[in-house]
Amino acid sequence: MVFDRILDPIFSPLLKLDPLLAILIISFAITLLINIIYKLATDQKEMKELKTKQKEFQKKMKKLRDNPKKMMEMQKESMESSMKYMSKSMKPTLYTLIPIIIIFGWLSANLGYIPIDMHEEFTVNAMFSEGVEGEVELSTIPESIVFLSNKTQNIEDGHVVWQLKAEERGDYTLLFRKGTAEVEQDMRIDEYKSSQPVEKHKNSVFIETTVSYTKIKPLAFTGIPWVKDWGWIGAYILFSIVISIVSRRLMGIY
Repeated sequence: MVFDRILDPIFSPLLKLDPLLAILIISFAITLLINIIYKLATDQKEMKELKTKQKEFQKKMKKLRDNPKKMMEMQKESMESSMKYMSKSMKPTLYTLIPIIIIFGWLSANLGYIPIDMHEEFTVNAMFSEGVEGEVELSTIPESIVFLSNKTQNIEDGHVVWQLKAEERGDYTLLFRKGTAEVEQDMRIDEYKSSQPVEKHKNSVFIETTVSYTKIKPLAFTGIPWVKDWGWIGAYILFSIVISIVSRRLMGIY
């Protein structure tokens, strides 16, 4: 909710786009901002000299493979140069760390799952601790969600599934009640926004409750086995690496 209040005015229009395009735009904006801050917060002349030294050390060490003693000395100098470069690079990273964490929180909350809109059927599942039996009741606040299955059902094989449909958009609270044990889960009915699908519970009756949101897989179109199931974070990392490499060269960043 905090992330929504801070970033909704900026990023909410992107939720109307295809998730792949939205993540690409956000990746470009964040990477470009990071690179600009990095360039302004570092002495690029010094960074270029340090990087040039590192390349020279690598070339020299290749020629010293037959001279272990000299090679060890060169490795020590190379390591010192690398550590200096890394320490200089850390300063701009600290400037961007907190904003990036906030943005990642917003992305996780809004681009993790496909929203459930009004009039769409969805399911809610509750899992119970071993040995828990009997009836369990589900209700909602407000009550503008239509139950397509009975509100009260018997636990079978440790879980219960309800089928529902919302008549209005908005934020809802699901109330699960088993005897005196009661747990809650927040969910959202919205054209563009979803909420976290799984709520873990720490009591002797309920283990977790789940809303049937479908995970967004922006790279599913690739068909590549190890890529097609990636969520927003995988797509963001892939895009940001490519964008960073290209933009750093164009901006002359070392």
